[in-house]
Amino acid sequence: MGDGGTMSTRFTDVARPDSLCIRVIYTPKKDGWGGVYWQFPANNWCQKDGLNLSVCSKLTFYVKGETGMENVKFKIGHDCGSDTYVQNPPLTQTLTTSWQKITLDLKGKDLSNITGAFAWIVDSQANQGKTITFYLDDIQFE
Repeated sequence: MGDGGTMSTRFTDVARPDSLCIRVIYTPKKDGWGGVYWQFPANNWCQKDGLNLSVCSKLTFYVKGETGMENVKFKIGHDCGSDTYVQNPPLTQTLTTSWQKITLDLKGKDLSNITGAFAWIVDSQANQGKTITFYLDDIQFE
């Protein structure tokens, strides 16, 4: 979405041990932001029911930057019924060059109809208009 970007799955060069990761390269263009929004089912803009993730109590993932200081926002759990995100406001994370494990607590949240499970957003201004590269690994609801 937005300016888009390049996302490589099954990337191994910097993956954690025994793992593959996702590499994201974002280059600012006219929109000034870019992101990816994992939906269920694919391309579901609230026309269909989403996932029932009520058995989950947290979302965990690993993230790291190519050079450190990359600024990325993460959103989880869009509910079409209320047009809100389970985790609001989004988590803004300044990345380092080491893998960071992020755990987002979902206890007590309504996860019964989630159409957008996970999203990342990059704002060009927050990254001084530079191209950034970052990596994601082991994104999972638990």
